[in-house]
Amino acid sequence: MYAKIEGSTIVKYPYTLRDLQTDHLNVSFPKTLNATVKAAYNVADVKENARPDYDPLTEEIVETAMTVVDGVVQKNFAKRDLNSNVK
Repeated sequence: MYAKIEGSTIVKYPYTLRDLQTDHLNVSFPKTLNATVKAAYNVADVKENARPDYDPLTEEIVETAMTVVDGVVQKNFAKRDLNSNVK
């Protein structure tokens, strides 16, 4: 899974090889992108960080904002009290 980034900004997620080919019609890409190609075309790997431990009776896991760290997009998670969803 990839994301398209500009600096530390996530431009598009998910970003597929097909998206890359569509964005650059006159370029041939290998099926597996190496680090040089990814860097040249602002393509970043996506890493899913560990989900925190939680009590399923009182808490749930929610996805929080993704971040870019050293050119890798990080999917982040946090726990939230189930009571915070009650209206």
